[in-house]
Amino acid sequence: MTPAARQAVAGIVAARATAQASKSRSNAQLRQAVGQAYAAEQRDSAWAAAKEDELRKILAGAGMAAAGVTADDLTMQCRSTLCETTAKFSEAGAAEDWVLAYMSSLGSAASSSVVSRAALAGGGTRLTILSKAR
Repeated sequence: MTPAARQAVAGIVAARATAQASKSRSNAQLRQAVGQAYAAEQRDSAWAAAKEDELRKILAGAGMAAAGVTADDLTMQCRSTLCETTAKFSEAGAAEDWVLAYMSSLGSAASSSVVSRAALAGGGTRLTILSKAR
């Protein structure tokens, strides 16, 4: 490879790293903003209970069964426009399979979602999904 080609490749690699870092910061800010909005919302009991039932039916549906993975621990709570679903998995691969199946199965039940992943102390992964559901 010529010195000019090496320099061009180095420039592309540096630009890509900068773009990825910027995207990562932007995603973190979005997760934080949606998390703050969820924390500030009051619970609309009638709507939240109905939405939680709808989401539980999705979790029990064929799309999730086809994925072949289940969460070790699952919680769900809706407020007035946002719902939080948390799920724990012993393996990161299972968490990724589950979240892909869940997001694909949501359909019109949620207009947008933000997913956070956290490594658990004893191994495994915790997913937190905040969804705009109203």
